[in-house]
Amino acid sequence: MKGLLFLGCILLPLITFSQKLENLKAVVQGEKIIVSYDISQGYDGDKFDISLYASHNNFTSSLQRVNGDVGRGLTPGKDKKIEVDAKNEIGNYKGELSFEVRAEVIAAFALTNNVSSAKRGKSIALAWRGGVKNQDVKIELLRAGVSQGAVGTVGNNGIYQWLVLSNHKTGTDYQLRLVNGKETVTTGRFAIKHKVPTLLKVLPLVAVAAVVGLVGGSPAKDSKLPLPPDLGLVN
Repeated sequence: MKGLLFLGCILLPLITFSQKLENLKAVVQGEKIIVSYDISQGYDGDKFDISLYASHNNFTSSLQRVNGDVGRGLTPGKDKKIEVDAKNEIGNYKGELSFEVRAEVIAAFALTNNVSSAKRGKSIALAWRGGVKNQDVKIELLRAGVSQGAVGTVGNNGIYQWLVLSNHKTGTDYQLRLVNGKETVTTGRFAIKHKVPTLLKVLPLVAVAAVVGLVGGSPAKDSKLPLPPDLGLVN
C-alpha cells in the first residue's frame, strides 16, 4: 500500500443543511486507511448518515469494510475517523486514490418560526423542518397545556396556514403542538385576541351618543347664544 497518494474531497450533502463537512484527510497505516473529517455544529438535534466512497470503482458504491464514524445516527463534532480495511476492500489497486465523505442529514423535527399572538379570523403561518417525510403532521391547540382539539392535519411539507376561527375563546396561555409520528414540538405561549380591538368597537358608539345629545338636547331656558360681531356690512 505504500506510495499511494490519497486525495480528499467532499460531496455536497443530499439535502441542504447549515452544517459543513470539513478538514477531510486520508493516511495509510499498514494495511489500513484512516479517513478523518469534521462536522460543524448546526441545528440542535440533527444527526447524519455518513458514507465513504473511493475512486477505485469511480465512486459507484460505498465502501463496506469500514468502521468508526460511519453509518447512521452520527452527531456533529471534530476529528471523526473512518478506518478502511484497504487490503480486503480495495485489493491490489495501485495508483492515486481519492475519497468522498457523503453526508445525508437526518434533520431533527423543529419549528423554524414562532407564534407570538393570534387574532380571530386571521391566518397564522407555521413552519418547521425535519421529521418523517411520509408521515403527516397533526397540529393541536393547547391551553394551559391541555389539548383543545386538532386544528388541522397536513403532509410533512414544512408549512401550514392555521386559520384562527372567529369563535375561538380569547385569552392567553395558548400553544400549538405539532405531532409527527413519535416526535412532537410545541410553540411558545401566545394570546388569541379579538380581530378588532374592543376599544375601537366602543369609540364610534360613544361618538354617536355625543352627537345625539347635542342635536336633540334643549338649551337651558336662561341661556342665550352670543350675537355675531358687527362687521359694518349692514346699512
